[in-house]
Amino acid sequence: MDQTRHPATVIPVGVSACLLGREVRYDGGHRHEPWVTGLLADRFELVPVCPEVEAGLGIPRESMRLEGATESPRVVVIRTRQDLTATLSGWATGRVTELTGLAGFVFKSRSPSCGVMGVPLHGHGDDPLPRGRGLFAQAFMDRCPLAPVVEDTALVDPVQREQFIQRVVRYHRWLRLPATLHRDEETKRRWAETQEALDSVRQGHLIDGEDLFAWMKTWGSDRESDPPPRP
Repeated sequence: MDQTRHPATVIPVGVSACLLGREVRYDGGHRHEPWVTGLLADRFELVPVCPEVEAGLGIPRESMRLEGATESPRVVVIRTRQDLTATLSGWATGRVTELTGLAGFVFKSRSPSCGVMGVPLHGHGDDPLPRGRGLFAQAFMDRCPLAPVVEDTALVDPVQREQFIQRVVRYHRWLRLPATLHRDEETKRRWAETQEALDSVRQGHLIDGEDLFAWMKTWGSDRESDPPPRP
């Protein structure tokens, strides 16, 4: 993270780790996407996620594919026919609960775990159907249905790229709205209490100035105290 950014301005965006150049793919390679590590990294705090590695499948690993029905696909190892659906689904269910604060996600296209659309779905004759969705991508979209998502291939288009950036910014503002409203209400309350204390002084009541300023210094902290009592 850029240490010069104020925490309130940091916008976290998830990204398939291989797009950052991390060597986490099944063959030990990566799929570095310059638009991600360049433009998006300048704008957002990128949070890398590799479902297969985080689920414990290791590097390198057997290649996998989606099979079965569109509404309930399975992830199957091509060579051994091992079904990894339960492993990935169980991990994804827990992981997405930790990612609800993300303002968007950039997924690796055509991945059986991360593809958003058009992932080859096998088991329907000789040719796979281009209509599957990766298990982790589905879990994230189910848990955060309003969060903007995009595949790496869409970022090549400058129009789609800019649209994604704007959607992320708007969604982040929406995520922060409850905290912003609460902070505004707290600020109004504190200033009202301060004004009451100053009014008491004007009316001739004595309030210890040190107590007043000591109270003001606690605003917004875990140790915020009550305003000094008025005589």
